[in-house]
Amino acid sequence: MNDWEQLLLEWHNNMPEVTPPMSIRKQAELLSKKHPIETHTITQNIYNQNTEQAEPTQVDKVLMCFKNVICKYRPHLHLGEYWLDLTITDGIPNYKFYQVLKIEEDNPLIIDAVHPHLSNGIPCLGNFQGDLGAALQNGNYIQFCSIMKSYLQSYNSRSTYMRGAYFKTSTLYCQLHSYEQIREVFEGHEVDTNSVGTDPTRWNWPKNMTPLTKIELTGQDCMSIYSYFNNKDFPFLTTARRHHSSSYSDNLTNKILGYVSIAMVVGELSLYQAFEFVRIFLITLLAQYEGNMDQALKTKLSALSRKIYDCGSGTLRLNPRYRISLPTEDRDTIAELMSTVRPYQNEGHNSMVQFVEQLKYAGIHFSNFMILLRKRSPHKARASTYLYSTIDGVDIDDIELKYNKIRKSATHLALQQLEKDKRSFINEINRPEINNIVTDDGQGSLFSQNL
Repeated sequence: MNDWEQLLLEWHNNMPEVTPPMSIRKQAELLSKKHPIETHTITQNIYNQNTEQAEPTQVDKVLMCFKNVICKYRPHLHLGEYWLDLTITDGIPNYKFYQVLKIEEDNPLIIDAVHPHLSNGIPCLGNFQGDLGAALQNGNYIQFCSIMKSYLQSYNSRSTYMRGAYFKTSTLYCQLHSYEQIREVFEGHEVDTNSVGTDPTRWNWPKNMTPLTKIELTGQDCMSIYSYFNNKDFPFLTTARRHHSSSYSDNLTNKILGYVSIAMVVGELSLYQAFEFVRIFLITLLAQYEGNMDQALKTKLSALSRKIYDCGSGTLRLNPRYRISLPTEDRDTIAELMSTVRPYQNEGHNSMVQFVEQLKYAGIHFSNFMILLRKRSPHKARASTYLYSTIDGVDIDDIELKYNKIRKSATHLALQQLEKDKRSFINEINRPEINNIVTDDGQGSLFSQNL
């Protein structure tokens, strides 16, 4: 008994008893030629009677594949593969579609499929529901699969969860060199960087690659790329999406995508395999960039750096009333400390920005990156090759001691200023024209206050 026959028997046994128009074995044989099936571990929310709540639970599901789905939109949408989980309970079918992102051979990423008529992978079947149900009740599973494929290829603008326009081709722009670097290569010549940067005859790179290139996303990938970033902790790109990155950050995105484009074209990796290769590559470099710093130390340094940068104007704010002008020696010390703590000034997305700023464009060490691709070894990347600089070891105790000495000195200056202010106020209130003013009790201030 093959996998398809076992799956059809499971469906058949959960439906009202009926004699199928063709034997289960014969239907299984025919379906196996058009629709691959695979077993995957999927996280589903399942009701727990003990806690009376739905809890995420990993379950093994047999999924059947609908290949080469072309949705009848204008123009037609090439949506790729859809994997169906059909669960029949008490004769009632429940459908959910998934997309299987084969990032690693033995560890695919399973996400909810996207389609104009799917919501979180669950279909709105409309007029197809009756025909699908009838095919299952009659045991005609070949007809069922044919109707389901027709459903996936249909488009009804009046009942979409997502307009077809979202699934048109989307472009990701990639840079293997910055525009400045392109101009430096052709120094002494007036060049159109866009023209030169897209002309493969100007560059001695394999597979006609150029510094300015692009990745075309089609079908489900136009939307599922965001699910990939949400499920995978991709340095910079995951946080950039959450922070709605600006046009400046887009330049950094294009730098990262330059590596992805090489992985796809030269390494001949699929879209998500290329992203995964570069993700591991960047995680490896990030670990070397940050050194042995743990999160507690990063947080402490970030807080201390903000205090130091607050003194950048040459003054130190002790409280809302006192901001003390620092002497020249202390200003010089603050300038040195600012240079030391600059890499630690930010956390979260801003720290990722600083990391990617230190990342070299892929074109600088094209050959070296090709070696990593050929050996399938992104974890062997070295910061000395791909980064301009790393965060050196820092003595936080020494930095804190220097800052506290400056703060102590500023506090003494504030006390001296306070004494001057106090004497000034006493002299002011003891002036005859002020001191002899009669208060509410009929006496001058000289007899009512002991100054």
